[in-house]
Amino acid sequence: MKLTHTVGLVLIKNGKVLLVRNGEKSKHPTGTYGLPAGQIEDKETLEEAIVRETREETGLTVKNLRVVGKYFAKLKRKKGVEPMDMIAFFTEDFVGELRGEPEVTEPVWVDAKRLDKYNLVQNVGKVIKDALNKFKRN
Repeated sequence: MKLTHTVGLVLIKNGKVLLVRNGEKSKHPTGTYGLPAGQIEDKETLEEAIVRETREETGLTVKNLRVVGKYFAKLKRKKGVEPMDMIAFFTEDFVGELRGEPEVTEPVWVDAKRLDKYNLVQNVGKVIKDALNKFKRN
């Protein structure tokens, strides 16, 4: 099985983290929550990829990205399991109006201390915890 290379973003605002709820047309199981994330296109840098994916999924433009780390998972998808690695980024610097496509992904701000209330895609909780531990001191 081929490994898919992806990028993801932990975006924080006032103690809340931006998640995307996966809808009927998403490749992830419907009703699960993930980070703004996606595959890297040909000749695209990691930073260009996460800026594009975040804009597509949330309507927001992000900058001042910092690397959280690299993660691996065999993700459960609607059509089976897919091995993926992800370079995760962190930022609190963004502009734009939040919007999504409810049938695909719907962005929502959630309390970073209440992530256990959400059906998270594999590794999302760990990535958020790692980002907060690395970049937030409160």
